[in-house]
Amino acid sequence: MILLANAGTISLSGTTSGIVLLVAVTVVMSGFVGLMLSGSITRPLRQSAQAAQRISNGDLTARVAVNNRDELGTLASGLSSMASGLTGLIKETGSDRPPLRISRS
Repeated sequence: MILLANAGTISLSGTTSGIVLLVAVTVVMSGFVGLMLSGSITRPLRQSAQAAQRISNGDLTARVAVNNRDELGTLASGLSSMASGLTGLIKETGSDRPPLRISRS
């Protein structure tokens, strides 16, 4: 309570409760938005890493679904294109050609 000269008293308990409630709602909403944003970043990265691992193990059928038009979508598209290019290269390289050499540099 605040005592004002010639004006009586003013109660701030309702205002304080409103501010606390507003801060609590803001914190909860910020946490929810943060979880959504982190999921939208980590999910495509995880899928791209799994596809890269499969490709490195020789599974050239691995593809990543491209749903984004940002850098993550570019990465996913590049991985899929790489797998397709490697598949084409292997099909091109028939038994009448010398085997491919792997550079270990």
